[in-house]
Amino acid sequence: MNHSNIIDIPRQAGSEDLLGVDKYVNALVSFISTAQMPTTLAIQGEWGSGKTSLMNQVRYQLCEMPDMPDTTKPYHGIWINTWQYSLMKSPEEVLLSVIQGVTAEVLEIMRQRYNTKLDGAIDKVGSILGKIAKVGAKAAVSHIGIDKDLVDDILQSEAKSSSSPAAFRKALSEAINKCLEEDKKAGNSNRGFIFFIDDLDRLDPQVAVQILELLKNLFEVDNCIFILAIDYDVVVKGLEPKFGPLTEKNEREFRSFFDKIIQLPFTMPVNAYNISSYLVEALSGIAYYARKDFDEVINKQNLLDVLTEMVLLSTGTNPRSVKRLINSLSLIQIMHNMAGQGAPLSAQEKLINFGFVCLQIAYPSVYDMLQQEPDFKGWDSKTARLFRLPAIDATSQENIEELDEFDEEWEQVLYRACRNNSYLAARSLSISSLLNLIAGLIPEDKPFEAEVERILGLAAVTTVSTAIDAKAQKQGSRVRLATIEEFMTIQKQQYVKDNIIELWELLIAKLNEIFVDKIRYEIAPSGVTVIVAHNKSKERRLLKLDGRTNSIAVRAGSFGTYSVRTTEAGKKYSLPDGLFDYLKKQFNAISTDEVEIS
Repeated sequence: MNHSNIIDIPRQAGSEDLLGVDKYVNALVSFISTAQMPTTLAIQGEWGSGKTSLMNQVRYQLCEMPDMPDTTKPYHGIWINTWQYSLMKSPEEVLLSVIQGVTAEVLEIMRQRYNTKLDGAIDKVGSILGKIAKVGAKAAVSHIGIDKDLVDDILQSEAKSSSSPAAFRKALSEAINKCLEEDKKAGNSNRGFIFFIDDLDRLDPQVAVQILELLKNLFEVDNCIFILAIDYDVVVKGLEPKFGPLTEKNEREFRSFFDKIIQLPFTMPVNAYNISSYLVEALSGIAYYARKDFDEVINKQNLLDVLTEMVLLSTGTNPRSVKRLINSLSLIQIMHNMAGQGAPLSAQEKLINFGFVCLQIAYPSVYDMLQQEPDFKGWDSKTARLFRLPAIDATSQENIEELDEFDEEWEQVLYRACRNNSYLAARSLSISSLLNLIAGLIPEDKPFEAEVERILGLAAVTTVSTAIDAKAQKQGSRVRLATIEEFMTIQKQQYVKDNIIELWELLIAKLNEIFVDKIRYEIAPSGVTVIVAHNKSKERRLLKLDGRTNSIAVRAGSFGTYSVRTTEAGKKYSLPDGLFDYLKKQFNAISTDEVEIS
C-alpha cells in the first residue's frame, strides 16, 4: 500500500534494514554481550543520523522489557528520553528529574518482577536518593540558571555517610545483585541492566555534560552498561564554561573528560548508508516512481544512480533530511495532480524536480536565487551586482577557473554567492555539481529558462517562503492591481517599512501609466520583475523590486541596483532622478515600440 509521507520516527525494533546498518548493530551487540561491567558507550552523530534507531535495534536484540518478557535475552533494558524529562523544567529540575527517573525505572522492574522479595533493597535505594535529591533541590534554589556548584553539592553531600553518593551506589549495586539472584532462581540468565540514555544532544550542552557527571558518579555500578546518544561536539560546548573555548592547547582537557566517562565511542556510519535502497523503497512508497522506473536510462545515466548522486550532493545520507525530501516530493506530486496542470510528469521531469527539491532543502539561499533568476546558466556580472555578491581577487579567480565546477561565468557567480557563508563555501563544489547535473537534464529543444521556471513552480508549495496566488505564477499573464497589492501585503508581513511600500506602489503606477500593456510583471514572494515582452527571443528584464534587500534593481547602466534607504532622519524615500528617462531608453532598445514619457 502506498502512503503520502514518511513519518520521522526511529526505526522500530526488528523492522527492515533499508540503510544497511545491521552489520554495525550486530557488531555492537556482540561487543556488549561479553563486555565487562560497568562500562559506558557513546553513540555519536548529528541530529537525524539514526542514533535512536540504532539503540532501538540493540535493545531489541539484548534486552527483555516488562512489556516483552523474554528469558533468553541477557539484560534488563531501561530507556530514558532526557528530552521528555526536560520539558517545562528549569536546568536544575532537569538534573534531579533524570536522576530520579533512572532510579525509578530500575526499581519499577524489581517491583514488577519480584513484588515484595526486594522491598528492603528498594526502600534503601529510594531513601538515600530522596536525601540526595533534597541536597540538590536546596542547592538549586540559590542558583539562577545552571551552575556547576549544583552538581558539586550533590556529589559532595557527605554530611552523613548514609546519604552520600557512595552510599547510593552501594545500595543500588546491592539491589541490582539481589534482582539478578532472583532472576537465576527463576531460570533467567540475565547478566545485568542496560541503560539507554537518549536525546542528550537536544538539551543545553552544559546540562547534558552535568547529567553525564551525575550518571558516572551515581550509577556506575557492577552489572550495568550505559549507552548514551551524545556527540563529542555537545560535550565540548558543555565544557566551555569550565575550560574556555576549545583550542589546540586545551583540547586534551576536553578529551580527558570525555574519555573518563566514555569507554567506547561509536560514530554513526552515515557515509556507509545504502541510500540507493532507501530511495527505491521511499519513492516507490509514495508512488513518485514505480519500481520498474528505477532501471530507466535518462541521458545515458541510470535513473537510480542520478537520484542517489543528487541526494549525496545535497542532503547527504542523513535519514531525517532524506525523509523531509521525500515528503516534499509527495506533496508536490499531489498538488500537481489535483491542479490538473496537464499530463503527468515524465520520469525525466520528475528527476529535474527531484534535483530542485534537493537544492531547496539543502541550500535554500541558492534556491532563492533560482526563484528570482531562473536562467542560472545565464548568470553573469549583472546578476552578481543584482545579488550584491562580493568580488573575488585575481588569484582566487585564477584558482577557481582551473576547476571544472567553476570554469564558466555562471558558476563563478555561484562561487561568489557561496563564499561568505561557511556552510555553503564548504559545499560549493557539490552545489555546482548538482546544478550542472540538473542543467544536463533540461531538454535542448526547450527554452532553458522557461523550463527551469516551470519546474521550479512545482516546488513552490514546499518552499519556506510565503506563497502567493498561483495566478501570479502563470508565465505571460499581466498581473492585476490585486496581485501587486498581495505582494505588498507580503512585504508588510516581513516588516518592510511603509515608506518603501509606498514608493514601490508609486513606481508600479508610473510604469503602468507609461508603458500601458507593453510590459508584463512576474511576481514572487521575494520580488516583482518588470519584463519587456516584445517577443520571446527579445524578452528582457527591465527592473526588479527586490523584497529581500528593499531595493530597485535596474537592468543596466549607471543606476545598477538602487537601494531604497534614507541617510537623514525624516527624509522621505525617493526615486533617483532620470530613472524613467533611462527606463524608456532601455525599453526602446529592446522593443520595436517607441514610448513617449509625459
